[in-house]
Amino acid sequence: MGTARTRAWPALALPVVITGLTLFGFLQYGDTLRLPLVGDDWFFIDKTRHLSWATVWAPRDLVPAYYRPWSRELHYGVLQRIAGASGTPFRIANLGLWLGVMALYFALVRRLAGTRVAGVAAAATAALAGWGVLLVWPAGAQDLWMLLFALLFLHGFARRRALPALAALALALLSKESAAVLPAIAFAHAWTVDGSSPGAALRRVAPGLALVAAWAMFHPLIGGRLWGAPQGVPPFAEHVSAVAAALRTLLASFDLDALPAPDDDWSMVVVRGILGAALLAGLAALALRPGPAPAGAERRGAASARAERATASADAARPRAPRPAIAPVLRFGAAWAVIAWLPLARPGLGWHAYYTLLGSLGAWLAIAALLASRPRLAIATVALLPMLRAARGATFADDWGTEWYQRRAGRLVAVMKRDLLERHPSFPPGSRVFLADLPGGVSLVAGPGNSPALKAWYHDPALWVAFLSQYRARGPHDPPGRDYFFVGRENGSWNELVVGPEDVAARQVIPHWSDYHQNLADVLYRGGDVRGALAESEKLAEAMPERFEFALNAGVCARALGDTAAASRWFARAAAAQRSVSGSKANE
Repeated sequence: MGTARTRAWPALALPVVITGLTLFGFLQYGDTLRLPLVGDDWFFIDKTRHLSWATVWAPRDLVPAYYRPWSRELHYGVLQRIAGASGTPFRIANLGLWLGVMALYFALVRRLAGTRVAGVAAAATAALAGWGVLLVWPAGAQDLWMLLFALLFLHGFARRRALPALAALALALLSKESAAVLPAIAFAHAWTVDGSSPGAALRRVAPGLALVAAWAMFHPLIGGRLWGAPQGVPPFAEHVSAVAAALRTLLASFDLDALPAPDDDWSMVVVRGILGAALLAGLAALALRPGPAPAGAERRGAASARAERATASADAARPRAPRPAIAPVLRFGAAWAVIAWLPLARPGLGWHAYYTLLGSLGAWLAIAALLASRPRLAIATVALLPMLRAARGATFADDWGTEWYQRRAGRLVAVMKRDLLERHPSFPPGSRVFLADLPGGVSLVAGPGNSPALKAWYHDPALWVAFLSQYRARGPHDPPGRDYFFVGRENGSWNELVVGPEDVAARQVIPHWSDYHQNLADVLYRGGDVRGALAESEKLAEAMPERFEFALNAGVCARALGDTAAASRWFARAAAAQRSVSGSKANE
């Protein structure tokens, strides 16, 4: 019976691994499923509101300058048409893509090195902190689609299925630019695993290289500069030295690229870490049980098969050196990692942990091949990673490409949406909304008059929204309506600023009430609404008569409107208030 169960394990390995990783994914990220869309999500939602062939494939209105029609326009357009603009289906889709990536990775590693190595590699890579931003932020679908197609390409290449491999490569390139390194990784596979000569390996990858060259010539940010294709401006990225990028990249494969220092509830971090460790270490332990030779052993000859059977049956043995059967796997894994990580040294790219994931898949192929013959060390390593991942995900970071930052952005947008809708369930036609002090990462304003988020919340594509600093008085050809002014709080709720007469109680509710209204008066004056600025200045001067600058501003506004009598009165009040203040200071 034991032998029968042992032989059945390889057939059950993939379903068991996917089931375990599904539980792990919901345990680590399930609490974010109900968060709203954030950041760039709203740009993609707005662009694909009316999905068409031109919307998906035309290289225009790019955010910011990247051509990724499959993972952006098509992904957001289809999901929006099916499920609307709720964040939940988008995050569930990302979780499904991640599981697809992990299933393909497990299958590829099992083909190369057997179930033992595949189990350790899949369990370890599932715990990488870089996945956090891709699963918490819906826009992470761009990387997930690229990784999914990248692994499909490698599967097709390994099986010598040229056309499916090329199709997968094309879709990977249309998902994210980092897929351009895939032909080089395939070359490494042909050379190290298949044993092809460099010339033969180059001939095998030549169609892929040609496809990448054609894609590069078409891409607006690369070849498009030569033929005048529409293009945007790539985002600013903080410069990171090549040495720093290399060190952080290596450490990111062990969740150590930053010191874990959770600022969230420690009990939740500990629970997530321990449960995650139990799940992934259990998967690794299952994979490391003694079993028959890997399915790919027959393809590598009888000698290689005997070596793999010996490795699989020697659970407790500690070999002095890697067996020859895993040497090609080690070389390929190392080459895969280096090739995928090399672009991270490019100046101006910046660095984020999730950039390293493609290379980390190769690195853990090699690491797992070494650890598989040392079960206790392998299981201990896999158990440690989820605990580090849980701590890293709850550690403060001002980097938008981190799980903590995106969790915070999602929570803030949820509060902002709820508070705004409670204050104003709807806005009258012709309304304009001006926002200030927005927290980083929420991206509620795409430009003057455009807020895809508020348009979706209010189901009003004509709603005009801008930053407070972009205020301009209505012109003679603008439709009539009311203007609304909101200033964000640290917790995501809003302070609403009312122009003109106001209840004294409102001043007590809003911290720094006078500062906010002074800024609003300045914005109104610069924007051409002098009457509104006068109303604000008069309100401030009546509320705080000791502040001479408020009366002075009121006088300036009255004079600008041609009311010299009112201007003289306010200037006189300002002078009296200033003398009073000077006298008080002299008495002190």
